[in-house]
Amino acid sequence: MNKKIHQLLSAVPDGSVKIINASGAVQRQAQTRGKGLILSFQVFAGVTLEYNCFQCDSVHFMHRPLDHVLEINHCHEGRVGWDMKSGSTIYLGAGDLAMQPMDCCADSLMRFPSGCYEGIQITIDLATLDPRVTDTLQQHDISASKLRQRYCSHQVFSIPANAHIESIFAILYHQDPPSAFLHQIKVMELLAYLADLDPHAQKAVSEWNTEQTAIIQQMHDFLIAHPQQRYTIEALSRRFLINTSTLKSAFKAIYGMPIAAYMKEFRMHKAMKLLQDPSLSIAQIAAMLGYESQSKFARAFKEHAGVLPKDYRKEIRERQ
Repeated sequence: MNKKIHQLLSAVPDGSVKIINASGAVQRQAQTRGKGLILSFQVFAGVTLEYNCFQCDSVHFMHRPLDHVLEINHCHEGRVGWDMKSGSTIYLGAGDLAMQPMDCCADSLMRFPSGCYEGIQITIDLATLDPRVTDTLQQHDISASKLRQRYCSHQVFSIPANAHIESIFAILYHQDPPSAFLHQIKVMELLAYLADLDPHAQKAVSEWNTEQTAIIQQMHDFLIAHPQQRYTIEALSRRFLINTSTLKSAFKAIYGMPIAAYMKEFRMHKAMKLLQDPSLSIAQIAAMLGYESQSKFARAFKEHAGVLPKDYRKEIRERQ
């Protein structure tokens, strides 16, 4: 499934999101900077499962504020965040799970800090759920009304990655072609998991207010625009008027790693692109990325890529 999604995504024109149902028909389009693909499957009456794949920094979808429809999102690769109408923001990393009634996210922006995202979204209409599902749930003393009371209380619940969540979702990313029967089994397994779960007793993924995340995003853009500079946490705190503890925690929540590790990885990816330009010397690239000497840059690059910059450049030339 993973491979198929990426093949289909490659055919989506830049600037759009294509949403395709199980029959192959395009249901609707959305606009974004970048591209996206959603494959949508009807699992039961009232239950939809979607495979989401995006190569962009954000996308804006609007839907009706349905307080009886539970939206569940599982992050497989990349990172995803939502600016909720309540003013809070939540970010998921690989393996994390979030759920909320669709009145929380009726007019919300989905953000992808790493520029790419792959995950599954399941929506469950607890008011019109398929009798086959409700009958099975009732045999185990689970009712749609209990699930609605527990999870549709106008707030977001989130759960960090764990083995149980992984066991439910992992196989869904590796089936080709998609199996309707497997979708049904996994939705029932997920409902059983949620029925046994006390969301208030779980360790949640951290939530942030949108003002804090806006500051962190501004700081991120500033850092990647000046890779030749090395800024301390204290200097960034003063520049962006945010305390050091919040700065460090929020940056890691949004971008998935501490600032120093993130910038090291960013510099190495930038170096790989710059090394493809024969007009730039390795010494120039080292200086552009904030390394005091070519030798320090070479050591860092080899640690990341497994080869020295000169050898990487040679490999690029030989492939061209």
